[in-house]
Amino acid sequence: MNSEHPSSPIQTTTLNFGNILNGGSGNQYFNGNVNELETVDYSQATTSIDINLTNSIATYNIFPENETPLTLMPVGDSITEGYLESDRGAYRDDLYRLLTDKGYNIDFVGDRSRGYGNFDQDHAGVSGERIDQVSDRINGLLSTYNPNIVLLMVGTNDILQNHHLEDAPNRLSNLIDQITNQSPHTQLFVGSIPVDKNPQRQQDLRNWHSAIANQ
Repeated sequence: MNSEHPSSPIQTTTLNFGNILNGGSGNQYFNGNVNELETVDYSQATTSIDINLTNSIATYNIFPENETPLTLMPVGDSITEGYLESDRGAYRDDLYRLLTDKGYNIDFVGDRSRGYGNFDQDHAGVSGERIDQVSDRINGLLSTYNPNIVLLMVGTNDILQNHHLEDAPNRLSNLIDQITNQSPHTQLFVGSIPVDKNPQRQQDLRNWHSAIANQ
């Protein structure tokens, strides 16, 4: 008697057409999944796309390659504005020189100007401001300057003022949504808050960064 063995079931691949990434917004970096078809659409990209077929890596250059300057708007509190007289440029002067030394054509924009030396001193940082106060004025800034990139660093004064810290991560999340909803084609970079020597504020910072990572 011949015995028949059942055939192995056929493995089918599920295709998912929901993963479409538009050039000009977002991270532009993701990992492909085995059972999904993922599509990257760079039709709206304003700069070059470099694709390495060997390594399956696509790189999107956010910096323009023409003579039109890339506009960056630094937004935040004293860490952006420059609190100390000895460092009125804060991080902005270092960033400006770093980018221009590499040949990038950039233009800092904002409703304020502060700093020493030969660099673009425009910015939108206000010493002492909390997240909610930045949120109150961000729409006007975006409408006025329409920046290509927003550099956002805020939250320090929420901690220093012990201002409803349990809800601070939600306020930051809402501010991020506020920016991206009003200016969907603007690149947004959110900086972490620098360390503090005060032990209690160090713990508040750890709680803050942990909560932000879970947003």
